[in-house]
Amino acid sequence: MFNKSHPANLSLLISDLTEQDQGTYRCSINNQQSISIRLSITGCALVENKQTGTVSRSSGESVLLSCTCTDPQDTPVTVQWRGPNQEDLLQRSRVQTFTRTSPGNHSVLISDLTVEDAGTYSCWINQNQYRTFTLTVKGGGTGRCPQVAGLVDVLQVAGLVDVLRQWDW
Repeated sequence: MFNKSHPANLSLLISDLTEQDQGTYRCSINNQQSISIRLSITGCALVENKQTGTVSRSSGESVLLSCTCTDPQDTPVTVQWRGPNQEDLLQRSRVQTFTRTSPGNHSVLISDLTVEDAGTYSCWINQNQYRTFTLTVKGGGTGRCPQVAGLVDVLQVAGLVDVLRQWDW
């Protein structure tokens, strides 16, 4: 019961709502009066919710930080990406998003990494689901072409990385 101090208030409060809470709820008073309510849960359920990933790249390369809904067509109410200093990551010029092609894909691609990009990144969906990434950026190159590295990351998002692997690099 939501409010025990007012016996006439028979409200039900469900905290941390999940898809498992979906269904029909019924309130009965002395088995005479009743009301049924159908609760439908919609929106984004984050893949790997509350997980932390560790990523290491070299300066000049790109990195893909994955933040996706279990259903790629789901659209969350709010999405926030935060960088190492809690700044809004989506305001950076070297950050690319993928929501135009898939509303449930809130992954970001950060291009032309620098050592200063190292730190903790987080994606927040609907203010109650999140993924965290710890990014390490090493100085100097790896000999890997940054444009190819970025292309591989983009193709992974699109599910086309196997096509790229067939090419002779």
